Amino acid sequence: MSVIFNERGVADCKPPCVAQSFINHNAILYKLYVVGDHYQMVERPSLKNFYASNDDRDTITFDSHSVSKSDSSSELSVLDPSESAKGSSIDPIKLHSIVKILGSYLNMSLYGVDVVVENDTNRHAIIDINAYPGYDGFPDFFGKLIDCVISRRAQSVCSKAYFEDSGFDTSDSSDEKKSRAKLNSINQYN
Repeated sequence: MSVIFNERGVADCKPPCVAQSFINHNAILYKLYVVGDHYQMVERPSLKNFYASNDDRDTITFDSHSVSKSDSSSELSVLDPSESAKGSSIDPIKLHSIVKILGSYLNMSLYGVDVVVENDTNRHAIIDINAYPGYDGFPDFFGKLIDCVISRRAQSVCSKAYFEDSGFDTSDSSDEKKSRAKLNSINQYN
């Protein structure tokens, strides 16, 4: 991963790559681990603040894992002495909205989201979505996972009516019968 400060630094990029604006967030990253309707927030170190300047600062390239692990002690996550160590406040209502909207949009029950809070505006920004997060720091993960599986199973049983034969002979009637037969074969094992 790299932080590019000027046009000259763009030459340091090797495609394919993804670009996003850097948001100053006082070196605090919030990781949300989502399991169904439950989520856990874990605070991690992140990159320190960088400010736009007219100097010819070189591109900073780093391994994001070395900066944002819980036991990280990277110099890139240490705020300058002139800066306040106090982060912007995280809004639990915004976090809940992020989880609900993303879960619905992605149609996923298990995922992770990295969020930062902009220093001056308190704006919450999603900077990464992880399909296979590690769930470090998620209490009772397996209990919540079982709840999620049971809930998803109940939702799929409720949607069974969708696969029922409509009673009309249409070109997709055979598909309805195949779906019903497949659903019945799945249900016999439960």
